[in-house]
Amino acid sequence: MRATTNGIRASTKEGLRWCSISKNEIAGLPSTMMNSTFRGLSGIDQGRTLQIAGDSLPAYDQAASMIVRESMQSLINGSGISCVIYGLTGKVDVNGWADINHLVNRWLDDEPEIRSNHTWGVVTDVGTFNAVSLDGYSFSDNCANFIVVDGGASFGDETPFTDAITDVLLIAEGGVQSFRQAVNVLSRPGTVVHAYLNLRHENCTPRFSAARFLAFVKKNANHISPDLLEQFCLTISLSNSQLKQLEAAWLQFQGLHLANRIPDIIFHYR
Repeated sequence: MRATTNGIRASTKEGLRWCSISKNEIAGLPSTMMNSTFRGLSGIDQGRTLQIAGDSLPAYDQAASMIVRESMQSLINGSGISCVIYGLTGKVDVNGWADINHLVNRWLDDEPEIRSNHTWGVVTDVGTFNAVSLDGYSFSDNCANFIVVDGGASFGDETPFTDAITDVLLIAEGGVQSFRQAVNVLSRPGTVVHAYLNLRHENCTPRFSAARFLAFVKKNANHISPDLLEQFCLTISLSNSQLKQLEAAWLQFQGLHLANRIPDIIFHYR
């Protein structure tokens, strides 16, 4: 089966499903149109979508990994979730620490006969294929549904689309990209963000944490100012590219008055 609606292409073959869109098409589509079109083409007309975001570098030890996987399942059981979205390619290092996508792959492999039907892995035609060629990166063979962003897409080019179709966002610490995703998701009414803190191994704590920054913003909700980000990042090392992305997302957060959405951010502390 093949179908195309509003630039989004859907196909099925031998038990696998794809929904594809060019990164150049995304900017011209309203989020409501992307959401309704994806739901119609994918068959997810009912229920809510859960997107999993977090650290793209191995940061979670075995105990933290278990917390994330149990939290995912708890949200699915209690929040009317009918679709789980994640980044497909994951990594585990020599210490056994995992990144967020590896945790989702393990969760999927635990009960594939139950979970594979409603789990969608995200693929970018440049970023994903570069990642799988590197040592330590892998994905679950049990993933049968794919959201593909092509047209020369790198990691990050997919988020305007995936965030537009997300109802519930789980952030396990997360970096700059996760904060940008939180801003995108919170800009749409009726969405919820679950932010999980204190999950990283102690060697990872100096990195920027989206969940920690959101908690910092909540603590200072009555005094939101442009320099709040600078205060938070005093002891954090960021590349110039990361800092520019973070500053742009923070400006967007303020411009959209997303401090008003803080009650829709649910914080979980380890």
